[in-house]
Amino acid sequence: MILLSLILACGDKTTDTATESTETTDDTSTETTDTATETDTSTTDTDAGETGDTNQDTDNTGDSTPSVGSWTVEGPEFTTNTCGGGESFPNPRTMSLGLSGTTLTMLIEEPNERSYAFTCTLTDTEFACDNITIENDIPMLPCTLTYTHTLQGVFTDGQTLAGDYTIYTASSGGSGCSEINLGFTTPCEQSGTMSATFNQ
Repeated sequence: MILLSLILACGDKTTDTATESTETTDDTSTETTDTATETDTSTTDTDAGETGDTNQDTDNTGDSTPSVGSWTVEGPEFTTNTCGGGESFPNPRTMSLGLSGTTLTMLIEEPNERSYAFTCTLTDTEFACDNITIENDIPMLPCTLTYTHTLQGVFTDGQTLAGDYTIYTASSGGSGCSEINLGFTTPCEQSGTMSATFNQ
């Protein structure tokens, strides 16, 4: 009888242990499921917020489109001059600016003198113009001077530009184009900077 009681007692303990182990496993599974649900919700909220902010920033467009109309030009002020003389310009001068797509036109006018009509290509805020070639005959020497004007630069905003201006001077006519007659040697170069502002 003593031996049978011990066997029955051991059998009851084994059953209780298995039941407790099962309850522990169920509790663990429930907690894992809750954690996964919270993580997914957090990820969704973060992505939605970042996408909205990025789209708003990208919508900002530039404010540097050149203003069409009348401008005032200062310069060019030559910082390099291998001619020893050469061209000079009155200050200030008037410029008419036009824009069609990426084609920019700039007509710089000198009172009682000549006008310089530049046709340029606009890329973002930068522009580069086709060269202008001007011939100046001096019959009394005789000599012909050829001036090639180049202009390029940038619009710092829609109403201000900064440009690099260069004039290359060449001559033809033999001894008539000598330095003693012209007062300067050819070929030569004058280069410097010019600026312009929109007349509001």
